[in-house]
Amino acid sequence: LKESIQTSLSLLPQNSLVGLITFGKMIQLHELDPNAVIPKSFVFRGTKDIALKQLKDMLQLGRQTTPQQNLQEQQMGQGSITKFLQPIGNIEMYLTGLIDEIQIDPWPVAPKKRPNRCTGVALSVACGLLEATYPNSSSRILSFLAGPCTSGPGMVIDIDRANTMRTWSDIDSDNARFAKRAIKHYKNLAVRAATAGMAIDIFVGCLDQTGLHEMKTLCTSTGGH
Repeated sequence: LKESIQTSLSLLPQNSLVGLITFGKMIQLHELDPNAVIPKSFVFRGTKDIALKQLKDMLQLGRQTTPQQNLQEQQMGQGSITKFLQPIGNIEMYLTGLIDEIQIDPWPVAPKKRPNRCTGVALSVACGLLEATYPNSSSRILSFLAGPCTSGPGMVIDIDRANTMRTWSDIDSDNARFAKRAIKHYKNLAVRAATAGMAIDIFVGCLDQTGLHEMKTLCTSTGGH
């Protein structure tokens, strides 16, 4: 997966703006500063959704600018936005190094438990970042998933492996415990994304269920894959 992402980045036009979010139990929004001695990131809890206004305040993105002004600041290396979204031509080596260093989530997983995976909040942070910086501009969110969301809004199963994933029979009989809340969360995200001009893609890398039934509106409503 790392190699595929790095290859894809190398094929993008040099002025394409890119950012990086990684998540497990927590969410990390990475600063993209090729001159940084130590890589930095903003860390968010995966158990609670983050409102757009709150995200703007935390990331200091409250200043009102047009997409054209944002792009000029990017090219001149100015503004707080450049901490998170940079032209690939400026940071390709740095971003490639960040991707190389991504490891399996360090939070311990107890026996007979699933890993914490806060997919719903991670996607919300990605939507919020693009809404705050480049609203009504064409953009894509590429999400790479290794399993179902098990934590926070959008969860489709809890971490206890004694509880199995819902089946089609459970969904049909309205017996899927987390389905309705998860569907509502992802539908709200899909509306936000479509309104702001984003497409959301979902890449699934496991044979187990990942909650695509709950998440499908993210693709179908935004033109994603």
